[in-house]
Amino acid sequence: MSRDEPAVSVFGTLADGVVGSAGPAGILQLDTAGIEIEWWVGADDGWKIPARDGVAIERPGCAPAIAAHVRVPGGEVVLRAYAVAAPGAPLVVADVENASPAAAVIAWVVRAAHGYRIGRVSIQGSTLLIDERARVELPRVPTHWAVAPRAEGVRDAVVGGRAASGRFEPVVTRRGDLEVALLFPVAHRTRTRIAASAALTTTMASATPSVAVARLPALAEVERGWEVALERAMQVELPDDVLQASVDAARATLSLGTVGRSERIVREVAAAWGVADVRSRRRLADDRGGDPWSQVKATLAGSAATPASAAEWLRALRAVLVDVTGERVALLPHFPVEWLGQSVAAHDVPTPHGPVSFALRWHGTRPALLWDVPVDLRVHAPVLDPAWKGVGNAGEALLAEIDPTRLLPLATSPASAPEARPGVIVDEPGSFV
Repeated sequence: MSRDEPAVSVFGTLADGVVGSAGPAGILQLDTAGIEIEWWVGADDGWKIPARDGVAIERPGCAPAIAAHVRVPGGEVVLRAYAVAAPGAPLVVADVENASPAAAVIAWVVRAAHGYRIGRVSIQGSTLLIDERARVELPRVPTHWAVAPRAEGVRDAVVGGRAASGRFEPVVTRRGDLEVALLFPVAHRTRTRIAASAALTTTMASATPSVAVARLPALAEVERGWEVALERAMQVELPDDVLQASVDAARATLSLGTVGRSERIVREVAAAWGVADVRSRRRLADDRGGDPWSQVKATLAGSAATPASAAEWLRALRAVLVDVTGERVALLPHFPVEWLGQSVAAHDVPTPHGPVSFALRWHGTRPALLWDVPVDLRVHAPVLDPAWKGVGNAGEALLAEIDPTRLLPLATSPASAPEARPGVIVDEPGSFV
């Protein structure tokens, strides 16, 4: 997916909803735990501090997660952050891969989130305890560390090679402004990982046994779990791989905002893909001059940043695919010229009348439509073939031949027209598969 994600991206689990977020430079925010975690990279050419030096951030798949890339000599260091469910409280996992030919040092810098303070830090086993209210599970006891008032910061000690070593003794201050850095060497082509509790009670913070962070699921496993979960709700098949990936990512992010409801993934469909109210539909029209496809393309990179942005973006894409007015359902009412000659399908689009499914295939320059809609709906395709009206609640039809020049006003610019290649037989009508 694109590395142009917006400033903040959320992550969480289906069971817990949003449990954290990542800001620019991959700084992790765990607001319910009252902490934020920054990461610095010590390489052969000095310390890289992403918040200062810059970082490339992407969402690697459909799971609510980020991957942040920092260049180092001969390669890069990659932070992958995501959430996993765990007994007691969810965990935000920060996994760092040293994908370079030389060793590196990772400094995890923990400080208070906005509106919180940190007055006491200690290490119990391989767990950093913060004011007895939050935990950061470490791979082992840190080799070096630094603690300082936030106003002074730990940067000078870390960058200047003056981090302390030996036993980490508890540090307490009444001012409540502590910042701590924990340093871990990372050999070339290896990884290190921490996991932070997103919310814990005071008792649980000190009583819960340490978590073996090496045994927590990797991002690839989390990704597979989200893919399985998303199969239970509305499905779309789109001709653009980037757009398809954005749909999956937006659906996953949207589901984080529906915690507390049963069958969250299924309900997610009705909440955003489904029945946009009159106010939402008017807002879509006002924002983009009645062209939802323009909104889809304009906000592609930010489509999965938060549940709210995911919902708005999915509503715009749904308006491109299906529109229900009274007892009529319009299929592909905002058909983009870029999709000429390409297969498109939507399965189980929720509407006030029930689920709507359709598939667009091509027979030369003629579009073939297959549909399956509730019995009280009438089907038409106002852009593909304004004169056509479907007969029955399920069927297939070969529509009139399309003149591409008639669709050019739908394109963002005439320059996109050469990419549209009508006349290619993509599939024969007769099957949704």
